[in-house]
Amino acid sequence: QPALVVIDPALLATLPAADFRAGLAEVVKAAVIGDPDLFERLETGRLDLPWLIRQAVAVKVAVVEADPYEQGQRAVLNLGHTFAHAFEVLSNYLLRHGEAVAMGMVVAARLAADLGRCSPEVARRIVTLLDRLGLPTTGPGYDPEAVWTAMTSDKKKRGSRIRFVLPLAIGQVDVFDDIPRQAVLAVLESLAG
Repeated sequence: QPALVVIDPALLATLPAADFRAGLAEVVKAAVIGDPDLFERLETGRLDLPWLIRQAVAVKVAVVEADPYEQGQRAVLNLGHTFAHAFEVLSNYLLRHGEAVAMGMVVAARLAADLGRCSPEVARRIVTLLDRLGLPTTGPGYDPEAVWTAMTSDKKKRGSRIRFVLPLAIGQVDVFDDIPRQAVLAVLESLAG
């Protein structure tokens, strides 16, 4: 395991705006996974970059320390990624990773709300925050069946089951491998953009 993580916020400030925004998707992901205070800070627009980075890294460190050998709960770090990886494949890797993750989080949040795993308010807050940060909140327009097919080849699936990380509340997610295919396709269709 790493002994030290070094991140230079000044270097991040040199990124093109679109790349910086794409990086914020991972900060939002960390907040949804395990830090409601970070999420609220993002909602209020207080973007103190060093603080945001520390908090996002702290979420990841806590998850990795609790499951250093990827035996189970570490999978929560894949929030939005099941869909994002499919979107990236279908875009021929033209989508920025953070843009794909943002769209993936929107699908995961809407799916969780549709299935009663989280309140519609939780999904609304996630979508609103991503939109406020300038990240995409509609799907990339791919055929839902093509997205499903791309997800079935994802390396993170368990056996023949696709694993989805869904928000239960801001700061709490869980992993599910029993999500009905039709529910996934319906959400993808509704967000086709």
